[in-house]
Amino acid sequence: MLHKYLPSSLRARLFLLVLVAFIPVFVIMFQSIEGYRQRAAQAAHNEAMQVARAVSHDHQLLIEQTKLLLSTLAMLPDVQNANTVACDAYFSKLLLQYPFYNNIALTNDQGEIIASALSFEKNATAAGRPFFKLSKTSRQFTVGDYQVSIVNKKATLHFAQPVLDRLSRVQGVLVAAMDLKWLKKLVENADLPQGSTLNIVDRNGTVLARYPDEGNWVGEVVPESTVARAIKGDKGEGTIEGSGKDGIQRIYAYLPLNDLQHRDIYIAVGIPSDYAFAVVNQTSRQRMLELVSLTLLVFGLWWLTSEFFILRPLQTLMDTARKLRSGDLAARTGLACQGEFGVLARVIDEMASALERERQKLYTILDQLPGHVRVQGADMFIRFANKNFRELFGEPSGRRCYEILENRTEPCEHCLSLHTLQKEPPVSYERNFSNGRSYHVYERSFRDIDGTPLLIKISLDVTEKKQLEQEITRLDRLNLVGEMAAGIAHEIRNPLTSVRGFLQLLSGKEECRRYLDHFNLMIDELDRANGIITEYLSLARKVPAELRRCNLTKLIKELQPLIITDTSEQEMNVVFDLTDVPNLLLNKQEINQLLLNLTRNAIDAMAPGGILTISTDWAEDHVLLSVQDQGNGIPGEVLEKLGTPFVTTKETGTGLGLAVCYGIVARHQARMDVATGPTGTIFQIFFSIPAGV
Repeated sequence: MLHKYLPSSLRARLFLLVLVAFIPVFVIMFQSIEGYRQRAAQAAHNEAMQVARAVSHDHQLLIEQTKLLLSTLAMLPDVQNANTVACDAYFSKLLLQYPFYNNIALTNDQGEIIASALSFEKNATAAGRPFFKLSKTSRQFTVGDYQVSIVNKKATLHFAQPVLDRLSRVQGVLVAAMDLKWLKKLVENADLPQGSTLNIVDRNGTVLARYPDEGNWVGEVVPESTVARAIKGDKGEGTIEGSGKDGIQRIYAYLPLNDLQHRDIYIAVGIPSDYAFAVVNQTSRQRMLELVSLTLLVFGLWWLTSEFFILRPLQTLMDTARKLRSGDLAARTGLACQGEFGVLARVIDEMASALERERQKLYTILDQLPGHVRVQGADMFIRFANKNFRELFGEPSGRRCYEILENRTEPCEHCLSLHTLQKEPPVSYERNFSNGRSYHVYERSFRDIDGTPLLIKISLDVTEKKQLEQEITRLDRLNLVGEMAAGIAHEIRNPLTSVRGFLQLLSGKEECRRYLDHFNLMIDELDRANGIITEYLSLARKVPAELRRCNLTKLIKELQPLIITDTSEQEMNVVFDLTDVPNLLLNKQEINQLLLNLTRNAIDAMAPGGILTISTDWAEDHVLLSVQDQGNGIPGEVLEKLGTPFVTTKETGTGLGLAVCYGIVARHQARMDVATGPTGTIFQIFFSIPAGV
């Protein structure tokens, strides 16, 4: 019965069929647009929350970086000794290297600023600041509050690290003040749309920081703002839509910042609603126009569209999807057509672009890590290496790990990587690579999206750390000998002096004349023992040397006759290559002892006919003293322990001479380097030129 009411014309029936068919299409289109609107809103929520989390994470990284920086500075000798000149220089260099800090300063235990990267007013103090009080009482690294400056209306975050002496007493506090340049940089990198905002506020609605701060909002209290109301009602994180103080409707994401001693500080990111729904509105109008046009033309073009507008685009989309699945994130559909296939093509292209951007972000993060990061498979081919690895070892493409790191043509024996690939728990160990440096290696297995087992390795260079540990061990031994020397040297020297006096008295008697050689031998041995005690006392000296302005070249010239006599007695030659150098702050007695110890060690190391070379030179900031011999060099096992008491290459030596030399160099705040080889050894002492010379 229904067909009686249908038009008889096929064209009309087709037209009616199209109209009937397009009724649900219109419904679906509206639902799709609404869903697209909801997804766009959700995407804007997610984007705002992602930026907020990134700021929170970056905030945490800056705290950790500052903690590491201040704790390292607190262990420096110049900071421990409150060397204000050296500290000012350190802090100024660090301020240039880390421009997001406003200032780096050192206070004494009363809070008075004694050193600073920037000039400061006399009697400037941090004693009343909460971060100073908390750091001093807790003796730990402390993060201060975000504070709004009354002068320039800028938000500043303070960090404090106590400087402890050997008895763990607070002798000063290191302070770093950081502005919010990092916040501006992060927002610029986040590529937020025009009109977006980023605020740091407290629970009362006080704006501590804002980007962009076009209206000087920092310090303003906005208790009834959209974000402030949401924060008061919910202590966690969330998203909300509303208008800001400037009247612009935005989508806001907010969450609390981490590691601020449980203070109520929040980060809020706002994205304009017009931007979030602009594409949706434009697409809605465009789709409606296309739908009306397609309704009029669909049957006339049906047989053509089935091939050129359905099958071929579908095949292109499938090919692109397969390439993306295989890891080729540069693949794009290249479809410029309209309609559902066009939307799908753009979605796929946008998805591929987003994946490619995320991968690039990951690579950028890995490139910024301090160590060497690489990913390799069970075949030992390196799939990825960060910037630090590439700069040191070159591009890893087409090469296996053992070819790059060990210069081998076959896998290493007992390779830990294969073992790690077969189990889940991560492992860490230390090893030396072919570049001669030591690394702490952390490795963990994981599976790629296609199930392929892979291994990520992070290698941190610990060469300097190990060298520092060796130096600490040497200094501990030196300190032990010094304490022992201080306890027994005087008790031994007094009876030795008495025995020597009686031997001299007996040697002068007539009846003892025939034993005169024996007496002289005993007196010589007592003098040698007394010399060893003198070296003990030199090691035990812990008070700072009394330094006076002297000229190093002049001191050497005064010792020239003695040095020439010593070398002549051993049938050796000495060459003096002395340059006019600036005056230094020196202890004349100790410098004489240093020079004589080094020259006599050099004489003992050479055969007759050898040449001893003593030279001076200077540069912009230091004076160089060099003592070079033509001996056989220092063995490697001795070189590692050089300066340690009782370590010597001489049969009759005590190993205390060089230990005394290292002590003298340390008391002069100088540095001694040693270079040795089969053709001889050279000791180089670098003295810093004092200010005002």
